[in-house]
Amino acid sequence: MFADESLIDIFGCRNYMEFYKYVGGSFRTMVHPDDIECVENEIAEQIRNSEDSIDRVRYRIVRRDGAVRMIDDIGRKVFTENGSSVFYVCIVDVTD
Repeated sequence: MFADESLIDIFGCRNYMEFYKYVGGSFRTMVHPDDIECVENEIAEQIRNSEDSIDRVRYRIVRRDGAVRMIDDIGRKVFTENGSSVFYVCIVDVTD
Protein backbone atom coordinates (compact mmCIF):
# COMPACT_ATOMS: atom_id res chain seq x y z
CA MET A 1 0.00 0.00 0.00
CA PHE A 2 1.24 3.45 -0.90
CA ALA A 3 -0.16 6.70 0.44
CA ASP A 4 0.89 10.22 -0.48
CA GLU A 5 1.00 13.14 1.95
CA SER A 6 -2.54 14.30 1.15
CA LEU A 7 -4.05 10.91 2.06
CA ILE A 8 -1.99 10.76 5.24
CA ASP A 9 -3.31 14.22 6.11
CA ILE A 10 -6.94 13.26 5.34
CA PHE A 11 -6.65 10.53 7.96
CA GLY A 12 -5.09 12.93 10.47
CA CYS A 13 -1.80 11.09 10.61
CA ARG A 14 1.68 12.63 10.85
CA ASN A 15 3.53 10.26 8.52
CA TYR A 16 3.23 7.11 6.44
CA MET A 17 4.10 4.73 9.27
CA GLU A 18 1.43 6.23 11.53
CA PHE A 19 -1.12 6.02 8.69
CA TYR A 20 -0.16 2.43 7.85
CA LYS A 21 -0.41 1.39 11.48
CA TYR A 22 -3.77 3.15 11.85
CA VAL A 23 -5.41 1.51 8.81
CA GLY A 24 -3.53 -1.76 9.08
CA GLY A 25 -2.44 -1.61 5.45
CA SER A 26 -5.92 -2.48 4.20
CA PHE A 27 -8.64 -0.71 2.23
CA ARG A 28 -11.27 -2.46 4.38
CA THR A 29 -10.02 -0.67 7.48
CA MET A 30 -9.87 2.70 5.71
CA VAL A 31 -13.63 2.75 5.07
CA HIS A 32 -16.16 3.43 7.85
CA PRO A 33 -17.27 0.02 9.18
CA ASP A 34 -20.93 0.77 8.41
CA ASP A 35 -20.07 1.51 4.75
CA ILE A 36 -17.54 -1.20 3.81
CA GLU A 37 -19.93 -3.90 2.58
CA CYS A 38 -21.87 -1.50 0.37
CA VAL A 39 -18.68 0.14 -0.94
CA GLU A 40 -17.03 -3.18 -1.80
CA ASN A 41 -20.17 -4.38 -3.60
CA GLU A 42 -20.47 -1.11 -5.52
CA ILE A 43 -16.80 -1.22 -6.58
CA ALA A 44 -17.08 -4.85 -7.71
CA GLU A 45 -20.22 -4.13 -9.73
CA GLN A 46 -18.75 -1.05 -11.38
CA ILE A 47 -15.53 -2.90 -12.30
CA ARG A 48 -17.55 -5.79 -13.76
CA ASN A 49 -19.56 -3.37 -15.91
CA SER A 50 -16.71 -1.07 -16.90
CA GLU A 51 -14.67 -1.34 -20.07
CA ASP A 52 -11.78 0.53 -18.48
CA SER A 53 -12.00 -1.02 -14.96
CA ILE A 54 -12.76 2.32 -13.32
CA ASP A 55 -14.96 2.81 -10.26
CA ARG A 56 -16.31 5.90 -8.52
CA VAL A 57 -17.68 5.66 -4.98
CA ARG A 58 -18.42 7.93 -2.04
CA TYR A 59 -18.04 6.73 1.54
CA ARG A 60 -17.14 7.79 5.05
CA ILE A 61 -13.85 7.35 6.85
CA VAL A 62 -12.96 7.75 10.50
CA ARG A 63 -9.89 9.89 11.01
CA ARG A 64 -7.31 9.02 13.64
CA ASP A 65 -8.81 11.73 15.90
CA GLY A 66 -12.29 10.14 15.58
CA ALA A 67 -13.75 12.70 13.16
CA VAL A 68 -15.92 11.23 10.41
CA ARG A 69 -15.21 12.60 6.90
CA MET A 70 -16.88 12.01 3.51
CA ILE A 71 -14.60 10.77 0.72
CA ASP A 72 -14.89 10.64 -3.08
CA ASP A 73 -12.89 7.73 -4.43
CA ILE A 74 -12.01 7.14 -8.08
CA GLY A 75 -10.07 3.96 -8.72
CA ARG A 76 -8.79 1.82 -11.53
CA LYS A 77 -8.08 -1.89 -11.35
CA VAL A 78 -4.98 -3.00 -13.23
CA PHE A 79 -3.16 -6.31 -13.46
CA THR A 80 0.53 -6.83 -12.76
CA GLU A 81 2.82 -8.96 -14.89
CA ASN A 82 2.22 -11.96 -12.61
CA GLY A 83 -1.58 -11.61 -12.98
CA SER A 84 -2.45 -10.19 -9.57
CA SER A 85 -4.67 -7.13 -9.39
CA VAL A 86 -3.86 -3.70 -7.97
CA PHE A 87 -6.06 -0.63 -7.55
CA TYR A 88 -4.77 2.86 -8.23
CA VAL A 89 -7.03 5.24 -6.34
CA CYS A 90 -7.47 8.98 -6.02
CA ILE A 91 -9.20 9.96 -2.78
CA VAL A 92 -10.56 13.45 -2.06
CA ASP A 93 -12.12 14.70 1.17
CA VAL A 94 -15.46 16.25 0.13
CA THR A 95 -16.90 16.74 3.62
CA ASP A 96 -17.00 20.51 3.36
